[in-house]
Amino acid sequence: MIELNNFYLRDGVILEDNEYKIILDFKKNSDAKKVFESMFEFMVGIDNYNKALLETISDEIVVSSFLVDIEHGSILSTVRDAIKKLPDDKLKAYVTNPMAVVGDFLVLGKKKLIEAAEREDLTQKQKEDKLYTDINEIIKKSELANYGFKVKKDKLLKGANDVYNAVRSSENTFKVKFDNETHTLSGKFKYDYEETFKENTKINIFRASLIIKKPTLFGNAKWELILDRSLDVEILDNNWIESLRNRESPIYAGDMLDCEFKSVIIFNNDLEVIDRKYYVLKVYGIIAPPEEKNTDSGGFFNLDE
Repeated sequence: MIELNNFYLRDGVILEDNEYKIILDFKKNSDAKKVFESMFEFMVGIDNYNKALLETISDEIVVSSFLVDIEHGSILSTVRDAIKKLPDDKLKAYVTNPMAVVGDFLVLGKKKLIEAAEREDLTQKQKEDKLYTDINEIIKKSELANYGFKVKKDKLLKGANDVYNAVRSSENTFKVKFDNETHTLSGKFKYDYEETFKENTKINIFRASLIIKKPTLFGNAKWELILDRSLDVEILDNNWIESLRNRESPIYAGDMLDCEFKSVIIFNNDLEVIDRKYYVLKVYGIIAPPEEKNTDSGGFFNLDE
């Protein structure tokens, strides 16, 4: 067996004493490919959650998960978070032992995720609020608070959801063991950013004329239309789509859609845009291009107003 500590120390990477175990219980005669795909997806989720945690402190920190050992049983893997890069000069001015403190934060952050996500007495929103509050409290009580931090709720929840996506999509059972305590993951944590940030969602519905840049006549793929910029738009007027497919409403180069248009802009708690969605609710008709192109875009609607 390769001594991973010595190997990575030579590359300047310090592995802290922050081991935890991942247990994947699978049914006998399970599809081997699916079993290992489940494990891979779960580890990708863990990495994504680690990165979301570290972004609260600095976007300069790089972390990966390394396999330390595999034991007999189902699939029982010992994993260690390897911190590959730190903003050392900055952190050392505020934190006595940055590598140890960050390593502890990662392990405690995962414990808090499982603690919140597996609470059966909490709603999904209460789980999300608890996780967000707990992560803030961890940092406030550590030396990292002196360095400064900002927990982005949308990124934290997205990382947490990546872990539980793997649990939900697997036919097998995942368990995580910290020290001597084993936690079985239920997969009941399911983050929906549209629901979480619905109070920060801005919806505009208005009549507009959009230039058809790229129509899509197969399936339910989005059209590329131009308002004040190129947009990927979902056409919800099924009657019009059907008439188009039946050649009852032909379109030509340069045509515009006279339509009822809907824009949905979702902001996080810091009022940063985390998603935009665009829809055509109803098509009133096709507008042929004028003989002379009008390059004045002053009449276009500003989607961000």
